[in-house]
Amino acid sequence: MIGPSLVRSLHHKKYRDREGLFLVQGRKLVEELLASGWPVRGMMATEEAVAGLEVAGLPLQVLPAAELKRLGTLVTGNELVAVVERPDEAPGGAPVAGELVLALDGVSDPGNMGTLLRIADWFGVRRVVR
Repeated sequence: MIGPSLVRSLHHKKYRDREGLFLVQGRKLVEELLASGWPVRGMMATEEAVAGLEVAGLPLQVLPAAELKRLGTLVTGNELVAVVERPDEAPGGAPVAGELVLALDGVSDPGNMGTLLRIADWFGVRRVVR
């Protein structure tokens, strides 16, 4: 079972790298994550947030909103927190001719990362490597 101490440790890159895990927060992102087929290790959510969400077979802890707010890294959107396994290798193999790829190195600000990903999506980029 995923515990609060593991979630707090994943706020730091050192522990994300060591554990091979990362956090996905917020309803929209968690819904997209669940639809993607990525391996989810576990989830924490409020009672209200989990209503209507398809989480069959996933380890789920229902927690009070105040505790999830302390565990999350966002100002809002902490009602759903998923712990996800990071793949060993980027899916899809080598890029094919004409495929747009966004390569990132040293981006540490989540706001900058979000901006880059939104712009890449607008331009039709479907693969991101770091």
